[in-house]
Amino acid sequence: MLNSTASRLIACAVLLFLTAPAPADAQDVGSTWNVRILDAQRQLKSEATLQFTDAPAKSCMRGKWKRLLVEAKTGDTAFFPLAEPLAYKLQHGVLTIGRTSVCNRYLFLSGTTAEKDIHGTYKAVSAGRSRQLGLFTMMPVPKRPQE
Repeated sequence: MLNSTASRLIACAVLLFLTAPAPADAQDVGSTWNVRILDAQRQLKSEATLQFTDAPAKSCMRGKWKRLLVEAKTGDTAFFPLAEPLAYKLQHGVLTIGRTSVCNRYLFLSGTTAEKDIHGTYKAVSAGRSRQLGLFTMMPVPKRPQE
């Protein structure tokens, strides 16, 4: 049986966990971020401005995927499918962005969320396989002051 000190420590830990702030602003509906996608040789392939929505996205994968809007794009839009419908999911502090409507030919950007930037890997994923294609970084677009 736990003594009273141990019980208090466990109770405090649970309260801290329940009241901790969210790890990032990336999942905030309406937030806009700039993304830079690099190939395996770390050469810039494409850039885009993305807006997070609360609308459900079509997906062959489990989970609550939401639609991601591409507001602007430049570069090789075929390297990462910026011209196709994109979705995102935030789970356990990891943001995953990609093409989820083409089953078993997924292309994902995946990285740990942070307030100032997000960076991670770009992978092609299919049944039982994963291949790294490059890297990515994301920075939030500053909100314009209200007029």
